[in-house]
Amino acid sequence: MAPSKVNIHRMSRDLKNVLDDPPAGVSAWLPDESNSAFVEAQVIGPDDTPYSGGLFQLRVVFPDRYPMEPPNVKFKTKVYHPNVSHDGNICLSILNMPPKGNWSPSLSLRTVLISIQNLLSAPNPDDPLDAEAAKELKTQPHVFQSRATECTRIYANPNGPKASILARAAATEQPSASAAGPSGSASGEGPQGPLGNAEQERQRSGSGARQAGTTAGEAEAARGQNLTKRQSPVVEGRVGTSEVPPVQGQSSPDNTDHVASSSGQMQAMATGTLVLSAAGGDALAPPRSRLALGKRSRA
Repeated sequence: MAPSKVNIHRMSRDLKNVLDDPPAGVSAWLPDESNSAFVEAQVIGPDDTPYSGGLFQLRVVFPDRYPMEPPNVKFKTKVYHPNVSHDGNICLSILNMPPKGNWSPSLSLRTVLISIQNLLSAPNPDDPLDAEAAKELKTQPHVFQSRATECTRIYANPNGPKASILARAAATEQPSASAAGPSGSASGEGPQGPLGNAEQERQRSGSGARQAGTTAGEAEAARGQNLTKRQSPVVEGRVGTSEVPPVQGQSSPDNTDHVASSSGQMQAMATGTLVLSAAGGDALAPPRSRLALGKRSRA
């Protein structure tokens, strides 16, 4: 049975009263504006109690028949208290229907939250949900005080690790109003939200390094081509002034220079005894020096 418009209006009004005029140490908010039946709240532990300074998270769920039925309220923060069970249920008269309880449609969310805060100041060991805590409060109050204080320090400390874990868990339970896409790459967002400044800086640095590497490779390839042009080999019978394409032939390991191109292949440049095919001929002959060719011409 879905809540009627009248019930939704009453839920919204109760929450607005707390938001507009919050009691001391009490706050509440709507995690999902599309669902007014689910409310998150918190109370600060009263002074002069073992819960002093603690920040206790609460979950409030309004039933479909609210306010004819009381809200369902549970502690999300672990608390050592005679009237609070280990799973967060609360033994409070106004959270139960008559004749067992004292709930009335005239009561509101504000009244419920104030009553829970007062319960931390005045536990009732005669109507317990935690029998061990109730027994300690009656027979060994100093032991109860010590255990309740330690539990508050560990689980309800606003700056403690347990409180941070509970806050993150509560955030994951709340549906996101504007969910990002599957990858969020276009906007710099992913499943975890916007990328941090450090992450964006690392990405920019990586992109710059890749661009610098590409530029260096192109420059290296250009130097190799220029060096090949300057050291073009001489073909038998004429001075080698024209460009000769590199030849994948055998060469002497002592007299051959190698220039690495940007693609990683090695081009051999003749500096001594590289065997080349004469222009227009089929025979292979070793290159000769300019001086030898000159003497042959004069002869």
